[in-house]
Order: sequence, then C-alpha cells, then structure tokens
Amino acid sequence: MPLPGKAMQVAIQIWRDAEQAKSNEVSVSMTGMARMGISRFAASRGLSALEGAGLVTVARHAGLKPQVVVVATAALSSAAEVAAGIDTAVTGSVEKDSAEAMPEPAPSGQ
Repeated sequence: MPLPGKAMQVAIQIWRDAEQAKSNEVSVSMTGMARMGISRFAASRGLSALEGAGLVTVARHAGLKPQVVVVATAALSSAAEVAAGIDTAVTGSVEKDSAEAMPEPAPSGQ
C-alpha cells in the first residue's frame, strides 16, 4: 500500500530526528515540519498514515507535541535507507541501474 501525500517527507523528518537523538522515541515538532514545507495538517495526516502502515506508534495529547516511537529502527537505520525502503515499498521494485537502462549509441557514418 503506497503512503499518501507527504507521509514520506514526514517519515524522513522523523527518522532524521530519531537518528540525531540516537533514540527511537522523538517529539514531532510542527515548527520543524513547517521548515520542511509540511503544514501541521499534512504532518498529522502523514503521522496517521505511518501509524496505519505500522512504521511508527504515536501518542497524542491535546496541546502537546505528538510522541512518536519508530518501530522499524533495526531494519532501517538511516534516513537514506528509510527513503529507499519507502520508495521500494511504493513502487514494488528497485529501479535498474541507469547505465543498464540507457540504449547503446548508434554507430557514426564516417
């Protein structure tokens, strides 16, 4: 099941914050999300989508930052691996190497 909207950007931000904190539990800052171009509404929907996919658990309390526990830290240890993992899950396959995908040049007539 592909992740909707800005869920991937939210995931990358969360995993980056978790990696910096060296913890699998982080507070999600809506100010930090806004710096990444993600509105608080999109961030909330993204958190819900990630929670529904089983990638994170979220504790929400009125007036406080959501507390997020990253479930997949052992399998995906860096933000780059997370992005690759989500992209692979969305597309269903890993893209071919660009060198293999390019056609060979046509022989010159001279």
